[in-house]
Amino acid sequence: MAGAILLATGPWPAAPWIEAIRAGAPQRALQVWPDVTDPAAVSYAFVWKPPEGVFARLPNLKAVFSLGAGVDHLVFQKNLPDVPVVRVVNPDLTQRMTEWVVLQVLLHHRRQRAYDVSQREGHWRELPQPAAADVRVGVMGMGVLGRDAAEVLRRLGFRAAGWSRSPSQVAGVESFHGAAGLDAFLKRTDILVCLLPLTPETRGILSMPLFRKLARDGALGRGPIIINAGRGGLQVEADIVAAMEDGTLGGASLDVFEREPAPRQQRGHHAARRRNQRAADDRAAHPRPDPRLRGGEAAREPGGPDAGLLKRPRPFAAPQCILKRCARPRRNRFASRRVISATLRQRRFSCAEYSSGCSEFRSRSSSSSTSSTSSDVQKADDMKWRLRPPLARR
Repeated sequence: MAGAILLATGPWPAAPWIEAIRAGAPQRALQVWPDVTDPAAVSYAFVWKPPEGVFARLPNLKAVFSLGAGVDHLVFQKNLPDVPVVRVVNPDLTQRMTEWVVLQVLLHHRRQRAYDVSQREGHWRELPQPAAADVRVGVMGMGVLGRDAAEVLRRLGFRAAGWSRSPSQVAGVESFHGAAGLDAFLKRTDILVCLLPLTPETRGILSMPLFRKLARDGALGRGPIIINAGRGGLQVEADIVAAMEDGTLGGASLDVFEREPAPRQQRGHHAARRRNQRAADDRAAHPRPDPRLRGGEAAREPGGPDAGLLKRPRPFAAPQCILKRCARPRRNRFASRRVISATLRQRRFSCAEYSSGCSEFRSRSSSSSTSSTSSDVQKADDMKWRLRPPLARR
């Protein structure tokens, strides 16, 4: 008789896995934790974060299958038997992880968070953004996820490199491996992406000693960036906060917490410190302009040729309506038309609309075979007044 399968999904719902296993291996008996009726019959365990003591009850276990990409929930299990450990490789999971890594790299490279602050505050300034070919991205952990992320970043133009314990080659990606290659890898890295598995050797690796070895001469023009897409145990959060406060790091993206779920007080404390520090740095480096010169609030010039119209906003002080509609760089010839329209929003009709409206009325009036009555004349005067631009009404 074929060996039975034990399914223990931990916090995940078991129903989808039960259906998939019965469809793929109908000849094997399936036992779902904690309802294990015959432990001796179990040959294979399909698990995710199983409770302690599960494997001790399975004397004839031949292999353990992790239902996720990570195996750290098994590595730290007590009484883990000496059997093969198999992890799931899912193309959808790989694609989603690569998307998240690329998103975070681009957010820091294009300084999107700083632009978000400018948008909320209602003023505009252009920030330096180096070309992707000048930015060095390093990926720690060149497994399935790391290799895919490094390859996509390389295709986007970044100078990608990878580090792993053993040699790993990806076309177009500079390779480092072993303890001997780690320092050289960190020295050439402006943005560090961590996709290492959590093991006793890698726990707490994202700490101040590692941060101080990252590049200081990068094209980003500020401290290096770290992106942790791995487990929370890889990072030391107190060191990350301290490194951001003293300038050792220029930014960080964390997909996880050191303790999960993180205490609410801890989440708010760290977030507030990071927000306050970024706001202080932002104000020191870019003082706000005189509020009297903010876009959309410029003084009128009485008696001048443009009397009654708002001045064109300063480059650093675009009106809020422009920031909301044109937050990203203008890409077509209609963008300037939108800006002008928003700036001169007090005018109900443009001169072009005024002229075309009068022409349309005259053409309709001339085509009429009857003579204009007094009511027609009144309608004509009303239409001209409605179509007249603000300057003509003075």
